Amino acid sequence: MKILVLRFSSLGDVALTVPALKSVLNADPDLECVVATRKPFAPLFAQLPRTELFFLEPKGKHKGLSGLLRFRKELLALYRPVLLIDLHSVLRSQVLRMLFRWSGIPSWRFAKQRKLRAERTRKHNKIRTPLTSVVEGYLEVFRAAGLTTAPLKGPWLISSARSGRSDRSPIGFAPLASSPQKSWSESGSKELVRTWVDEGREVWLFGGPKEKEVLHRIAQGLDGVEVIPESSTGLKDDLERISDLEVMVSMDSANMHLAALAGIPTVSIWGATHPDMGFAPLGKDHRYVQVDVEELPCRPCSVFGQATCHRGDIACLGRIDAAQVAGTVNDVLNGVLHDA
Repeated sequence: MKILVLRFSSLGDVALTVPALKSVLNADPDLECVVATRKPFAPLFAQLPRTELFFLEPKGKHKGLSGLLRFRKELLALYRPVLLIDLHSVLRSQVLRMLFRWSGIPSWRFAKQRKLRAERTRKHNKIRTPLTSVVEGYLEVFRAAGLTTAPLKGPWLISSARSGRSDRSPIGFAPLASSPQKSWSESGSKELVRTWVDEGREVWLFGGPKEKEVLHRIAQGLDGVEVIPESSTGLKDDLERISDLEVMVSMDSANMHLAALAGIPTVSIWGATHPDMGFAPLGKDHRYVQVDVEELPCRPCSVFGQATCHRGDIACLGRIDAAQVAGTVNDVLNGVLHDA
C-alpha cells in the first residue's frame, strides 16, 4: 500500500514528521510512502525506508489553483496513492485534500489544537496542563487512517558522514530564532561563547544565511569559533556537522529538533514559548533553561514566539544569564542529566 503525506514547512515541523513516518514504516513492512514537501528538506528523509519524495514548487509550476491541479495530476500519474495524510493543515493542503477526494482518495488531517493552544497563551487565566507532543499528534493521524504505529525509537536523523565525535567535540550554539521573543541577546550570546573559549572549547555557531551577520558579531575577537552558515552547503551539511557535536545549545528552534533527532544532547533556552506547548525536543538527554512560570506567569504568551510581549521587555529571556546556561551545559557535559 502506498500513502501520500503532506508537510511543506517549516524546517522544525517537517523534521518532526520523520519519527512519525519511521514509526509507521517500521510497523508495516509492506507500506510505502510518498512525502510531498520542499526540496531543501530532502536530507531529512534520507534514512527512511520505502520513502519517495515529491517536491512542491509553490512559486513555480504549482502556484495557485491551476498549480495545485497540476500537483494532483503529477502525483496520481507517478504514484497512485491509496490515501492522503495531511500533516500541515493549512489552506493549500485543505484544497489538495479536496482535489484528491474528487479522485476517490480519502484523507485525514493533523488537528493543530488551536483552541487548546489559545487557552495556554492567553494573557490571563492560563491553563497549565501540557499539550500532546506534535509527534504524538502526527501518529494519531496515522492511527485514525487505520495504520499501525511502532514504538518511537531514535535516533532518527543519522548522518552517514564524519564519525569523529568525542567528549571534546565542538559545542554547537544556535542563539537566534524566527522572532525576537525566541532569540537570545547578542551580549548574552557573546558572553556565553567567551566562557567556552576560555575553557579551551571549540564552538560552532549555527543559524540561517540571514543570520550570518549577527553570528559574526558574536564570534568577533574569539578564537576557535566557527560560523557554520558561512561555509554550509545546505541542510545535509548542517546535519553532518550537528552529528559531530558533543552538545547543542539552542533556542526553541529547528536546530534544537535537528540535534535531538540526531541523538545529540541538547540544552534549549525558552522565552515566550514553552516546551509544554507540544514542541519539546524528542528523545532523551535534554535540559531546558527558562524562567519559571511562577516568576513570570505571563509565560507562555505565544505558540511560535510571534506574539507581542505583554510586558514590553521580553523578561523571559532577559532574566536568563550566561552563567546559568553555562552551568546547565556543564551538567550535560559531565553526564548530570535530569528530567526537565
